[in-house]
Amino acid sequence: MFKKIGHYWQKRRERFYRHSRWHLVLDISLILIILMFLVSLTALYAYRPNFIAEIINGNLDKVTVDLNNPPVDLGFSLNNTNFKIDQPVVLKIVYKNNGSSSASQLKTNLTLTDNNFSLDHLSVPDGSPFSVNGHTLVLADLPSAASAEVLLSVYFSARDQGARTLNWQAQSEYLYGGQKLASTQGLASLNLAAQLNVSAIVYYNSPQGDQLGAGPLPPVVGLPTNYWIFWEAKSNADFKNFVMSAKLPVGVELTGSRTLLSGELKYSSSTRQLIWQVPNIKGQADIDRAGFEVQLIPLKNQVGKVLPLLQSLKYYALDSLAGLDSSGTLPELNTNLDFDRFNKGQGAVTE
Repeated sequence: MFKKIGHYWQKRRERFYRHSRWHLVLDISLILIILMFLVSLTALYAYRPNFIAEIINGNLDKVTVDLNNPPVDLGFSLNNTNFKIDQPVVLKIVYKNNGSSSASQLKTNLTLTDNNFSLDHLSVPDGSPFSVNGHTLVLADLPSAASAEVLLSVYFSARDQGARTLNWQAQSEYLYGGQKLASTQGLASLNLAAQLNVSAIVYYNSPQGDQLGAGPLPPVVGLPTNYWIFWEAKSNADFKNFVMSAKLPVGVELTGSRTLLSGELKYSSSTRQLIWQVPNIKGQADIDRAGFEVQLIPLKNQVGKVLPLLQSLKYYALDSLAGLDSSGTLPELNTNLDFDRFNKGQGAVTE
């Protein structure tokens, strides 16, 4: 090896160095530069061992990220964990960039973890920096030390009519320092508000044609006509403390005949108020029903009028699972017998 170097030196000396010293100066300068570069590279490698690997892999633009402490915090909150199937659930999402670099392409996808419900669609307020793509919430960019929040309206539909609890999660991802970071976070379970169906119906003849009432139809001045009134309550889930009330108009009285499948029926003669109480209504069970007979004796000044039989109908119950109140009012019942297919419209008093 040394002989080869010697021959090479001798050759360049005979060819260049004897004629001009500048060739020698140039070669020596180049050798020094190369040596300095090698020394610098060695020192740099010793200071940062991963630097060479990053050059080779093209990762100089990436930022080191602590996966146990990601730069972007995501917060999810609900004002209410109870919901109605025809109304949106409002989910508040807060993004906060605690890192030193900007985060981009922030996406949050909502998914359900069971098959009892399905996710219909999402919507954001007008003017929001967020957008919606299918079931995914999108934010284009979040600068360092910045935060952004949105009130996301989420709409669901029920697949299983008997299901009451909805379980879901949020899958999020974003780009930070050239790297894609992703996370999955479970969201608070939602309770579907139960549906309570309450009705009040008056009959003279039942839907099967059986005569329940007595007396003339249409009602006649001075003569008693008896009608049967039925209250019903049914639900797709359990309720408790069900109460239904109404008032008898002047001129209408209870006969004392009644039928009661559940609960307790009370009447106060001083207030003319009827109250039906059922401690528990079982979802998907048989219909809870109370029936009672009333008697009307029309007066002469009521000729040609359709008279009320029951007024101020109200009901109240408490959803056993969600703890929500369910209440409402029903239209008054009158002698026109709107639910009686055989006698409907025969309500005006005659002489």
